[in-house]
Amino acid sequence: DLVRAQRRLVEVGALVGQSDHGVSLSLYAKDPDGLEFEIFWTVPEGRPVPTRALDLMGELTRRGIAVPTA
Repeated sequence: DLVRAQRRLVEVGALVGQSDHGVSLSLYAKDPDGLEFEIFWTVPEGRPVPTRALDLMGELTRRGIAVPTA
């Protein structure tokens, strides 16, 4: 679901950031009124880490999850 959300937000030009917090993988976007919102996935058994750039495809590969094509 996070991959589909990421793709859609990119399509509409709304994605403004992405972060890996260790305990969650986050997408940041702006709605048409300019309000910023976050979509995130809670990482099972995640551990807090300093915020770093999100490599969503790398995370899926590392977890053995097939990357959705649509």
